[in-house]
Amino acid sequence: MTAPLIHIGLHKTGTSWLQVHLFANPDMPFWTAAPESVKKRKSRAKFGSYEFYRAADGNMLREDQFDAAQARSAVGAAIVPEGRCLVVSNERLSGHPMSNGMDRSAICNRLHETLPNARVLIVVREQRAMILSNYMQYLKYGGPRSITGFLAPEHDARAPGLDPCYWDYDRLVEAYHRRFGAGNVLVLPYEMLRKAPQDFVARICRFAGVEPPRQALAAASRENASQNYLTAVGLRLLSPVIRSSRGNGFAPSLLGRRVGQAVHLGLQKYLGLLVPRALNEHVKARLLARVAPMAERYRHSNQRLQKLTGLDLRPYGYALPEEGAVIRPFPAPSAAPAGAPLQPATRHARDA
Repeated sequence: MTAPLIHIGLHKTGTSWLQVHLFANPDMPFWTAAPESVKKRKSRAKFGSYEFYRAADGNMLREDQFDAAQARSAVGAAIVPEGRCLVVSNERLSGHPMSNGMDRSAICNRLHETLPNARVLIVVREQRAMILSNYMQYLKYGGPRSITGFLAPEHDARAPGLDPCYWDYDRLVEAYHRRFGAGNVLVLPYEMLRKAPQDFVARICRFAGVEPPRQALAAASRENASQNYLTAVGLRLLSPVIRSSRGNGFAPSLLGRRVGQAVHLGLQKYLGLLVPRALNEHVKARLLARVAPMAERYRHSNQRLQKLTGLDLRPYGYALPEEGAVIRPFPAPSAAPAGAPLQPATRHARDA
């Protein structure tokens, strides 16, 4: 039987596209245990994955709540049809940025305990683009902070918070190498999906032990397309009043969670239609300028990622040391005046 494939993300690396067009596509050789009543392809691709991180009450799964046998049954490990490859796909399996991936090590252990012979797919993304995309998702969920506050939130040791070390990809890859073996972990850059989607898909299929599709997939389509930058940024201070969400600490909004969510997303969408494209691009450029200095703190991590994976990341725009350069630590980000560039952080993530 073909070894299972576990796709753990990361967030904002084309996971929805892979789930819709590859993993839950009935014309592809992948399979999930989702019943016929589950119609949405994303839901089918994610079927069973919640067993590894979410408790019945919606909270984070505690160690004493995890049952490997139950998880194995939920993902359908014992009933995979002949000629199909079982796939479990969910970007949350790599940990969540808002909790700084605090449970990613536990999830890695649970996945290995459940499917020890599985192969693991990890998709990474150049950090500056990754940070901006995650920030826009944070605003979409009602987050009120500026991009400076997003990357350097206040901490009091009572709850985990985002740290730029979350995107030190080498640590996550090392953790999966230790558990599953380096030969059973495939790391691909998201930029390859954008530039050469057929090659990207073919590599995944060959790694999973199935035949790559002969037909071209709908590469031009974009799942979860970017929202309007000006509207999202302009509404950020008002969002906690409108809606209650994880992004704003479930603030007691005027409209409640469901109604507030609908109103907030509607405002972002329809006000965005009124924004001139040039102005929207201007706001995006300003945000990118704020994030640009962060590249320096990832040079060493990206260099180690290359050594771990054999990838050549330079053509895809990843920050890497110059030949013979000495990598010096940068100070942690601190509160900065509006419009000032962010400073890279020195804190390194503990092993994932």
